[in-house]
Formats: sequence, structure tokens, C-alpha cells
Amino acid sequence: MINQSLLVCMALIISRTCIAATVIIDGKEVNCSSNCVCCNGGVDRCGYQAGAGDGQNYCFDGCVDEIYGERCHNPCYGNCHTCSQITGIPCFICKDSFYDINSNCSNSCSVGCDGGSCNDDGTCSPCTDNYEGITCNTCRPGRYGTNCNVTCSIGCQNDICNDDGTCSCREGFSGSSCKECISGYYGPNCNITCPIQCSGNMCLRNGTCIYCVSGNYGDYCNKTCSTGCYGGNCNIDGSCSPCTANFEGRTCKECSQGKYGINCSLGCLNQNCRCSLFMNNGKCCLCKRGYYGENCNLSCRQICINSECNMLGKCLNGCSGGYTGVRCETDSNKPNEE
Repeated sequence: MINQSLLVCMALIISRTCIAATVIIDGKEVNCSSNCVCCNGGVDRCGYQAGAGDGQNYCFDGCVDEIYGERCHNPCYGNCHTCSQITGIPCFICKDSFYDINSNCSNSCSVGCDGGSCNDDGTCSPCTDNYEGITCNTCRPGRYGTNCNVTCSIGCQNDICNDDGTCSCREGFSGSSCKECISGYYGPNCNITCPIQCSGNMCLRNGTCIYCVSGNYGDYCNKTCSTGCYGGNCNIDGSCSPCTANFEGRTCKECSQGKYGINCSLGCLNQNCRCSLFMNNGKCCLCKRGYYGENCNLSCRQICINSECNMLGKCLNGCSGGYTGVRCETDSNKPNEE
């Protein structure tokens, strides 16, 4: 046999009276399952009412918003804010951000409605930024995305694009979203001609070349590869390999040891010196070990340790054999003459 109280509760579930409804009253969450706590005016406005059910615990002034029933236990249907206090139907007013009282406010207002609320037919005014239309559910021209917060590409015709950003391009632009310039042009408006040194007249949106014509390098290909680069060609950063004869270095701009001159084709004046491209007169800028002087024609003293001295003949590592002095010119072993 089914328990009588269970049958009663099942009937109450069907009629929604077993649903635990909660509402916010004076800033506090209140469970309406207890008698009279959700009456308008609270328990002070609850009592006996002849002809109302058993007459006990009757809310004289009805229920607070979102609740209905003689004892104010039940939540209004759907997203209804106020409803018939006796049966819960019809719905009179929807909760904020919902509309259509005939469907118990089952529809949501557009996110574009300022303040989040709308009329019962979904219309609203004003719209928030980036939205337009009578229901504020259409992106303004020039906007797209879930919240219409993404700007269409400047290249879109009439600043209008689809929900995914694709659009028809205005003159000078290309690509599905019109973010690229047509071949041979660059700049914010894609109306500046790419540098002539760009290979195939191709450059990026900022004007930098993708590849350079033969013999040029740099972002804008406006620099000339070193004459020391084999074949006259180099990479975008100016580096090249291999170098032609008499040149060396990452960019093949330096003369090989023993060579000097604009084309590094001249030999140094003295076999004992090491010269470079920057000494175009062939004079030594650095001597080989063991030599010094303007033309590296003087020998470091044999008593300089490792025979190393600077361009003025000063011993770099000190003296050997008891000698002292800048050029190890003093023999400390020799007795002083009185």
C-alpha cells in the first residue's frame, strides 16, 4: 500500500507546491517552504481567511514577486517575475533580461539591449555600443564577433563585414578579410608602391621586401651587397658566403691578411705587417709578432719574452735574462760604473 503522505507529496509535486522556492527579500535569500515567510509584508500579514482553503495561514496582501499560492510557497513559472497569486498563470511581468509573458518569459533579451532589459516583444532602446536594430541584435557597420566588439578590416567595402570578419574588398586590398594589400602595394590604405628593389615588386604591409633583387639587401632592399660577395649576391641581412678572392668576414667586406685597397687587390708594403681595408695606403695597422714600427721593419729585442712588443717596441710580456726597461734596454747584470 502506498503511504498516504507520499501520495499527497506526489500530487503537490505535480502542482509545483513541493518545489523549494527561494527569493531575495531585503537583501537576504529566503526559503519559501515555511508558511507565510514569503507573504507581502511578512508573517504579520498572514492569518485566518474565511473561504480560503482551511482558512489558516492565508497571505492577506498576496506574495512577494516571483512567488504565488495561498501560502506563498510556489515559484512563478519559467522566468516570470510576477504572476497570478492564485494559480501562477498568467504571467504579468518577466524577470530582467527575459521577455514574452505568453511563454512564461522563455526568451532572452539581446545582449545589445542597454541595461539588459527589453519589451515583451524583444524590442529595446537604446542599444549598447556596437549594436543597432529594434532588438539591438545586429552589429553596427564596421563591427563583428560574438559581442560585436571586433572591428572589420579597413579594407572592407563600406566598412561592412560578415559575422566571421570576411567581406568584399575595396580598391587596393585583398584576402578573405581584406587585410592584405594587392601585389605591388603597401601602407595603411594599400596605395603606396613597393620599393623597386623588392624582387617581383612584392612587399609586406609595412613596406619591407619579402626578397631583394640581385645585389641588394636590407628590409627595404636599399643597401648594396659587398663587392666581396661571390657573384655580387647576399642574404637579406647582408651576409654572404663564399667571399671572392682577397676578401673575408661575415659580409665579405674585410680584406684578407696582407691585402688592402678598395678591392683588396693591393699587397701590404711590408711582409712583416698585417694591414686591412681601412689602411688604404698600405701602412701597417698591426705588426706580426716580433716586429714593430710604422712599417713593421724593426725587430722586437730578443730579450722580450716571447719576442712580443707593441708598435712602439715596448715589451708586452716583460724582459728575460735580467734585463729591465720599457724595451728591455737595461742590463741589470752589468755592474754599475763609479
